Amino acid sequence: MAQSITVSVLFTDLVRSTELAEDLGPEAAHAMRRDHFAVLRSAIAAHDGTEVKNLGDGLMVVFGSVRAALDGAVAMQQHVERDNRGRSRRLAVRIGLSTGDATTDEGDYYGPPVVEAARLCEAATGGSILTTELVRLHGARTGHAFRPLGERALKGLPEPLPIFELNWAPAPVASPVPHAPPARAPARGRLRRLPPRQVEAPCRLSGRRLR
Repeated sequence: MAQSITVSVLFTDLVRSTELAEDLGPEAAHAMRRDHFAVLRSAIAAHDGTEVKNLGDGLMVVFGSVRAALDGAVAMQQHVERDNRGRSRRLAVRIGLSTGDATTDEGDYYGPPVVEAARLCEAATGGSILTTELVRLHGARTGHAFRPLGERALKGLPEPLPIFELNWAPAPVASPVPHAPPARAPARGRLRRLPPRQVEAPCRLSGRRLR
């Protein structure tokens, strides 16, 4: 049964996916998409997003709050950027994000925020996240920063839409655990032996790498 719900809608699109598929071949292109979606889904799951459907080269995702949607969008770009550090062929994703009242029916969503998010995704460039003014107003309380891009006429919308780009930065690279400096040998003649019962076993450092 159809019902109205306030939701934040996000669309992703893998930039130049057709060219990549032609260069790599069907099997390699399929593996590339599978790995790319796995990267996106890890960010979606970390921010309680729900994948609505796979569109071939991108995903449609909904979030229960604007904050979660903004955090999720930034995490997606950060995950893709981090994954690119180990790739010879770098991938780029563009994202469109909107919020508002939508109609949900049989697991799918319809209405203005869906259309806006889809059109913003089409208007975005690789590595960017485009949002609406309503998202910006809600997002101002979350610590996220936005850059105004002016109004644009987007297909399927009755009038030009004020557009904002969500700022994000790559996630910092984990620093290696610093090694402790070598212990200095005690000065000669000042070494004092403890009785056997006072000697304690040395602490052992965990072999796990700190994050």
